[in-house]
Amino acid sequence: MTTQLNQLRNTLAKMEVAFSSLQEAIVWTDQEGQIQWCNQALISLVGKSRITLIGHKLSEALPLSKRGNPVSLAQHPATQLNENGGSLTALYEFNKDGQPYHLEISGTGIKGKDDSACNIVMVVRDITEVRLADEMRTQGLALSAAANAIVITDREGCVEWVNPAFLVMTGFPESDCIGQTLGFQNSGHQSEQFYRELWQTVNAGKIWKGELVNLKKDGSLYHEEETITPVTNNQGEVTHFIAIKQDISERKRFESTIIEREARIQAILDGAADSIIIIDEQGIISSFNDAALAMFGYSHEELIAQNVKILVPEPHHSKHDGYIFKYLQTDKKNIMGNTRELVAVKKDGELFPIELSLSEADIEGGKLFSGFIRDISARKMAEETLEETRHQLQNANENLLAILDESRLGVLMIDEKGQVQFVNHATQMFLQQNKESLLGKHWEKILPLTGSQKLSMTEQFNAPAESRSRLSAKFSPDKKETFWYEIEVRDDPRESRCKILYLYDVTEISRLRSQLNASVSRQMIGNSIKIREMFASLSKVASGDWTVLIEGETGVGKELVANAIHATSMRKDGPFIAINCGGLTSSLLTSQLFGYRRGAFTGATVDQVGLFESANGGTLFLDEIGDVPLDVQTAMLRVLQEREVTRVGDTKPRKIDVRVLAATNRDLTEEVAAGRFRNDLLYRIRVARIAVPPLRERQEDIPLLANAFLLEAQAQAQKPLEGIDPVALQAMVHYDWPGNVRELKNAVDTAAINCETQMIRLEDLPQEMLNAPRIQPAVENFGEDTKSQLETALHQAGGNRSKAAKLLGVSRATFYRRLIDAGIETIKRPKS
Repeated sequence: MTTQLNQLRNTLAKMEVAFSSLQEAIVWTDQEGQIQWCNQALISLVGKSRITLIGHKLSEALPLSKRGNPVSLAQHPATQLNENGGSLTALYEFNKDGQPYHLEISGTGIKGKDDSACNIVMVVRDITEVRLADEMRTQGLALSAAANAIVITDREGCVEWVNPAFLVMTGFPESDCIGQTLGFQNSGHQSEQFYRELWQTVNAGKIWKGELVNLKKDGSLYHEEETITPVTNNQGEVTHFIAIKQDISERKRFESTIIEREARIQAILDGAADSIIIIDEQGIISSFNDAALAMFGYSHEELIAQNVKILVPEPHHSKHDGYIFKYLQTDKKNIMGNTRELVAVKKDGELFPIELSLSEADIEGGKLFSGFIRDISARKMAEETLEETRHQLQNANENLLAILDESRLGVLMIDEKGQVQFVNHATQMFLQQNKESLLGKHWEKILPLTGSQKLSMTEQFNAPAESRSRLSAKFSPDKKETFWYEIEVRDDPRESRCKILYLYDVTEISRLRSQLNASVSRQMIGNSIKIREMFASLSKVASGDWTVLIEGETGVGKELVANAIHATSMRKDGPFIAINCGGLTSSLLTSQLFGYRRGAFTGATVDQVGLFESANGGTLFLDEIGDVPLDVQTAMLRVLQEREVTRVGDTKPRKIDVRVLAATNRDLTEEVAAGRFRNDLLYRIRVARIAVPPLRERQEDIPLLANAFLLEAQAQAQKPLEGIDPVALQAMVHYDWPGNVRELKNAVDTAAINCETQMIRLEDLPQEMLNAPRIQPAVENFGEDTKSQLETALHQAGGNRSKAAKLLGVSRATFYRRLIDAGIETIKRPKS
């Protein structure tokens, strides 16, 4: 028994030596499928140690697959032989460390004594290289027939094989290629750095793809597109390179032509002042010019390939894709070629108006839409400015018409034929005709002028503008009242052949002048009862040569009264000399009144004639006589009694022929009682007495005085002042006037300085008047009460509008305007 066991061991040992040298893997399993023995080739194939393999199932130690699909344990050849016995030979794949191996397995199952499971002897042969060689032969045949040029090199880049397409493409014979490096085609267009990076890529086992410029056999250049694929063995080492080449020279020439054409087109687009954007059917931006980038504020990268709706604000932004889809479905052409105004949005969100014109082009596979865009912000602003200007002009025209209609100045516009084209309300009121009866008529038929006046008007039309003067005229429409007006002719600035006639109502001024001329002094103004009484007294004392005492408050116009007496007396051709005695010292007043001889006192270097002598043959007015010192009163009394004067420092009296008028704002009777005035002198100067009433007692004269002073102030202020606003005039009437007429003149002058319009307003008056408690403003709003006041005034004046205006303390033009505002018809309608 021992001998047999030893023989078996010797046999196994010999088998071990014999099988270990075989390249095929051999394995032996028991009836359970567990490995009992294997040679070195199997250990190398599966990559595990003998100890790891012995005792483990072969189906687990050698996992197999077929055509890439794993073989299950039940289908494993070891399992099949173990269960069924018999023999089999089949091809399998085995994967170790990521490398595929092709295996040919042959095995036999030997049944045991119980005829159940089998022991297995299996031979495993690695046929990977054989399969690769077969594949290479198959691929070689395919590569030879390939249309693209193919080159196979070793890992050093030496050419081992080229296909016929490569020889045709380059013109090189096969003998010039085999064994050469690919550098024999180097054209010098690629740098050494380029080739270093290429070889680093493929030697790392990565595919390289790119374009090169290489040489042909005849020395010409051509463009090729090349893909280099590394080939690795089972150990992952690169052994060969396969380069697939394609001549793309024709394509490059075509691309160059396209690029040049696109460059020319882009240059044209960029040269366009308007923005141009091209989109496809999906609304994707495919092209644009520089003007579009500048207009919308995007960069090239931000705009290219974007949907054009990024340039469209809501509410159209979210609907824009639908607009394009609907257009493509309906194929309506009405939007193409038409220009529309839209709103676009810039990158920063700013909205701005644009003008868009679209065009459509059919291309292979779809359509392209070109948009020509113009920023019309400046135009819109100009249009808005123009519209605003037009609106302003329209308002200005309406305001001008309103001003002309409300103006107290009459305005007529006549064409080159002399026919009336426009009249304002003031003209209608003045002529007492309505607009319809005036328009279209010749000016000669509507203006109440005499024949000579019409001739003068015609001469004014033909005369140069600088040589024209106003034409004065008057008319009595109702034969009761007479109105005076002045006509000024001006050229229409739009057409010099057309004329503008301005009618100035100077009735009040004419009447004022008449009253001034009719007044005794030609300066004193008034129509009140007290002033008329004073005028009556003045005319009485003027006819004689009596001494007159003029009494009145400060500022009432006592010197004017004295001047009036002189002007209407027999002495009117003689001198009128006035002196204010108030505030003068006794010596100064004496030398002023009586004169002095040279050397009479220090500083008297020449003989000086006194005022009594200077007024010889005329009138001497002694103002503020109540302030004369007592010693001077004594000398004055002697002059009045003896009618002779002795100069200071002289002994010779001189005869004089002088009428003395005196004035005071004091009660001289009280002054006599107080011992400040000589009683006998009072009797001498108070032969005749005139009391000048204060202004507060003659309120009805205030409008007349104020307008007279306004005429003087207008000349000094050089302003076109038309009159005094009724509110301001009423304030003047109700003011107390402590300074009397002098204060009134001062107030009018102040108002003329402050006035910024053509009418003196309440706020133009001096502040002390505005703060005075007795100022009572007139009615400011026209209503039923005002209408009643107007109607009452007309009734009291017997229908005379001028008198009614005076009753209300307003000018006639203001009275007419109030009649219009109150709806009281005063224009006589022409008989139909």
